[in-house]
This record gives sequence, structure tokens and C-alpha cells, in this order.
Amino acid sequence: MNKLWRKLPPPLADSFGFLEMIRQTDGVGLIDDCSGYRLTKERRGGPDTRTVCSEIDSGDAVNGTREKVLDAFRKSFGNRKNTFGLLASGPCAAMIGTDLEEAASVLSEEFHIPVGVAKVTGQKNYDIGLSETMCALARLLCQEQEILPGSVNLIGGNRYDWKEGAVQKLRALLEQKGIPVIACPGGPLTADEIRRMPAAAMNLVLTVSGLDTAKYLQKQFGTPYTTLLNYERVRKEEWMQFLFPEIIQAVFSIQADHILVISEQLTGNSIRWLMQKETETENIKVATLFRLAKEFSEPEDVRLKSEEEIAACMQNGNYQVVIGDPSLRGFAPKETEWVDLPHRAMFQFDETRISDTGF
Repeated sequence: MNKLWRKLPPPLADSFGFLEMIRQTDGVGLIDDCSGYRLTKERRGGPDTRTVCSEIDSGDAVNGTREKVLDAFRKSFGNRKNTFGLLASGPCAAMIGTDLEEAASVLSEEFHIPVGVAKVTGQKNYDIGLSETMCALARLLCQEQEILPGSVNLIGGNRYDWKEGAVQKLRALLEQKGIPVIACPGGPLTADEIRRMPAAAMNLVLTVSGLDTAKYLQKQFGTPYTTLLNYERVRKEEWMQFLFPEIIQAVFSIQADHILVISEQLTGNSIRWLMQKETETENIKVATLFRLAKEFSEPEDVRLKSEEEIAACMQNGNYQVVIGDPSLRGFAPKETEWVDLPHRAMFQFDETRISDTGF
């Protein structure tokens, strides 16, 4: 029972990562499940025009979901031009075991567009959904290109881990400095941009969700990758100003020997760099509730997999300052100084905050 979420909302499922990726493209997505995945605010905005659901029911456990997948995909086209399609499973369909690869092949032949499958099942976290969907799109659409010297892809920036519009601001900053940006998987993205991604001379991994796609492009096309923090052609302070202005403002007033940062891993690494640069504090630990990539970790960094681990980390770590989402504040000792670093992935259905419920 250790991993039950009692005080915090359960993390967004990988299906929401799939939805977020497809939402910003010129393709169509389909989740093989009984109902659609929508955040409360998005439900009020009307139907999602980019991702549909196969609307399976209990009878499909015997009959299979293949025909409903095909029918839902066909209906989704309407009068809109789609440049590709991507299929994914929900928890029920994953247990039924529909062959989505076969369905994708049928639909690709019928509509004369590339159709693929993302390894999304509704049973993991949003960051895995982002990662799997990015990789699926790269495998489906990327083509060999002539390298454009000095150019980059910005991989993994998304509105769950970054502020709304931050990817576009970063792209504009780089292009103002004469650095061509080919594509921004995780942000607004077209099929043509995905095809041209192998033209980049370097891939910049913005969040851990972009790591697997960067590794795929390195293996398949030889493109090197690095993190935004390690990219030397742009001053770090320039992009940090619009990624986490709260921390820029707070950093000069923080005086502590032990600091804990709880966030998406690469965001946490960037904040640690800033703190170490601007203060004399060296003992700064990064923790995350989501994926922790070893190649980007310091020895003491940790992934927190449950509320018990979150509480133990804060209570036993002797941290004078904790930087994290407000929803986690209730786990910290009362004497701990808290600095807010809002993380949208910690919002419950995009609106309700645990800090508003009295925890």
C-alpha cells in the first residue's frame, strides 16, 4: 500500500503526455479506451479535435477492439487534412491486447499517410507518455537530411514541466542569436519539422522526456545531444529568466547550507547551477517524483516514488530550504524555509491545488 496517493493527487497518466504531444501537431491521435482523457478546463472548451477515443465497452473484452479503432480513426478525419496518425492504448485495451500495429498498417494504406503506434498504456506517468510519443513520431517520420551547420532541435520542452509559451520564447532567443532551430518536439510541431529533425547539428534535451528521442536520433542519424544547461552558445541566465523567474528573484536572499530542489530533473539541475553560482552553497540535492536519468544525476540525487519517500526525504535531510511545488509544502518541517516552484504536472486536473484543500 506504500504507493497509494492519499494527500497528493495521482500523477497525470502517460495518456496525458500523448494528448499533449498530438495537440500541438498537424496529425491525429487515437487512444484505444472507453472514454476520452481530458483535463477539466479542456472539457469545458469542447471536443479535442486532434485526439479521439475508440469508446470500447465490456463486450469488446470478448470481441476485441480492432473495428472500433478503425471506425473511430476514420470518423476523426472529417474535412480536416491530417499529415500522420498515431495510435495508443488505454488500460483496458492494453489488457485486451489489440494489435495496434496491424490497425496502423491498415489505416496507413487506406488514408495514404504514415500511421504509427506509441507505447502508451495509461498506466505510467505523463513524462513517459511524452517520451514514448516523441520517439514514436521520430521513428515514424524522420528522414535522412543534409546537416545544417550550427542548427539545433529543442527536444522535450512541454507545458507540464515548463511555463506556457516558454519553448517558443527559447526558440526566438536562439534564432535572434543566429542559431537555426529545426523542430521543437514537446512544443508546436508539424510533420515536416519532424521529417527534417535529422538536419540538426545538435539536439538540446530540455527535459528528461526528450532524452530517449535524442538517443534515437544519435543512434539512427549520428546527431550528438547535450542539455540546455551544457549548451555554451547562449548565456544560461538569458533563458532562466523566463523559465523560472520565481527562483531568479529568490536566489539572492537564500542563505543555507543544505538545500533541496524538487522538480523535473533538468529543471532542478539548472536551479542547482544557478544557486551554486550566485551563493556559496554547494550542498544542493535534486529530487524528482518522475523520471531520474543517471547520466544527468549527481550521486545524492533521488527519485521519490511515494508520499512516504517524499516525507522521509524532507524530514530526515536537515534541509534549511526546500524549493518545490506548493502542493508538497505540507511534507516539510515547519521550520523549513519554502520557495515556490510551481510544477504544472502536480496540478490535479489543471485546477485544484492540494495547498487549497488545507494539507
